[in-house]
Amino acid sequence: MPVMLPAVPAVIPNQIGGADAAAADGRTFEKIDPAIGRVLCQVARSGKADIARAVDLARAAQPAWAETTVVKRGDILRQIALLMREHRAELADLVSRETGKSRKDALGETDAAIEMGFFVAGEGRRFYGHTTTSAVPRWRRSCKAVRSTSGPIRRGATRDCAPPRSATSTAAWPSTCTRAIRWPLCAAP
Repeated sequence: MPVMLPAVPAVIPNQIGGADAAAADGRTFEKIDPAIGRVLCQVARSGKADIARAVDLARAAQPAWAETTVVKRGDILRQIALLMREHRAELADLVSRETGKSRKDALGETDAAIEMGFFVAGEGRRFYGHTTTSAVPRWRRSCKAVRSTSGPIRRGATRDCAPPRSATSTAAWPSTCTRAIRWPLCAAP
C-alpha cells in the first residue's frame, strides 16, 4: 500500500500571537526537499519587525501564563504530546520530507520528540525542592513542605531527610530518613 504523504501548504507563515502571520515585508524563502532537490514550500522570512511583534505579544501573554499553575501547564503540554502520538505517522512523513531522513530515522526523531513532550509535561509535577507543586490556582504556585520529627523515626532524629545521592541508595532512603514531611503549608493569595 503506498504511503500517503500529508500535503504541505504552499506557504508556511509565522505563528505570532497564536495566529498565522506573513512576514511584515512579505518575503519568503524556499524550503527544498533534500531527497529530490525540489521546492517543498515557501516559508515566511521573518525580519526585525516580525520579531518585535512576536516579542511584544509574548510579553503581553506572559502574565496570564505565569498565573497558570505548573500542573496545568504540564497538562497542556501532555495534550500536545498525546496529539503528536496520535498523528505520529503523519509527523514522521513530514520530518522525512523536510529533512531527507529515512522514514525509520524520521519515526525515531518523532518518537523522541513525543517522549520529550511527556517528560517536560511531567516536570510541572516535579517542580519542588523546599516546596511542592499545587494544582489549586488560588494557591501561589507551590506549597512549602514543613519537615518535623514524628512517629517511629523521631527517636534519635538529628538531621533532615535529604534525597538520595544515587539511584542505588534510593531503596534505603525511606529507612534512613530521620525526619518526615508532616503537612504542606500552602500560601493563599
